[in-house]
Amino acid sequence: MAGIAVPPDYVLPPGYVRHHQVTDEGEPLEAILMFAPDVELRDASGNLVSIPEDRIVPPEMVPPGLPIRQISLPPSG
Repeated sequence: MAGIAVPPDYVLPPGYVRHHQVTDEGEPLEAILMFAPDVELRDASGNLVSIPEDRIVPPEMVPPGLPIRQISLPPSG
């Protein structure tokens, strides 16, 4: 899955997780940022914020301080 890269030294705030992946050949890819399975996000007014079904964090929902760098997946085959 493509997503926002998460450096190993970045401290994740509550509600976020690193998703580690490998290629079909077994090569590790950079971890991407995802929402934790049990998280409910709320806005400043306390209203629930919709989380993408795939739980991959979109650029507009990246926590403060994390540089937005999209990883691309290597071609398969």
